[in-house]
Amino acid sequence: MATRSAGRSGRHALPDTEANEAVAGLYCAQYEGLVRLSVLLAGDLATAEEIVQAAFAEMHRAWRGLRSEQRALQYLRRHVLAGARRYRAANPGPDRAAWLADDPVLASLKRLTGRQLEALVLRHYAQLPGIEIAEAMGTWPRLVEMHLRHGLAALDTAAAGGNPPEGPRAVGPDAGEPG
Repeated sequence: MATRSAGRSGRHALPDTEANEAVAGLYCAQYEGLVRLSVLLAGDLATAEEIVQAAFAEMHRAWRGLRSEQRALQYLRRHVLAGARRYRAANPGPDRAAWLADDPVLASLKRLTGRQLEALVLRHYAQLPGIEIAEAMGTWPRLVEMHLRHGLAALDTAAAGGNPPEGPRAVGPDAGEPG
């Protein structure tokens, strides 16, 4: 049986063995994949590792409300995306992901809005279905499809050597999200 934290009673908190074991198992199984996902979104390995480590720490604190591996993984993805968004917002500009310039396909990712990048990486790298992408991004499936469509159009234009399309397109990392 798992030991419980003392809470507000003033006694010393005991470790929650169930949470520790669950986090350790998820860490072994998911850490590398989440770091790769975070690198694609944040553009920096050290930052990506910090984002993922912070997500695991938050997930450990929230374990009692999660209580399942699937819900915990969804929680981790949401926190990795949020951490990458915060990093992109604090570090805008072309230098944020200078390593992307080494590869023309990766360099074209710099042309995408934050939400387009997230949707494309979650769909094509993480192989998630639309509903799980929407949950991870904290948005509606219909908006995920819009971000995918516009992101792919921007990549097609970049591959053809043109400028991004001028049509209706999100202009910021949180544009087009439900309020």
